[in-house]
Amino acid sequence: DIYNGAIVQVANGGGEGVNMRISPGGDIVTTVMDGTQLTTTGESQDAEGYTWWPVSGEAGDGWIAQDFLLLVQ
Repeated sequence: DIYNGAIVQVANGGGEGVNMRISPGGDIVTTVMDGTQLTTTGESQDAEGYTWWPVSGEAGDGWIAQDFLLLVQ
């Protein structure tokens, strides 16, 4: 399971990428392509029917729904 400080990889974006949001379920900050690695930076929050993780990496900082993240380590 994903945890605070985990390295995760964006997945399941269907080749179009996954939305990174300013807050759980909030406005879109950017789109992150499948395969991009990020680090979780806090605890998950539930909103809009999803579990969201705060993430940080080369793509920036934001929130991505757990359905689109795979645990790397």
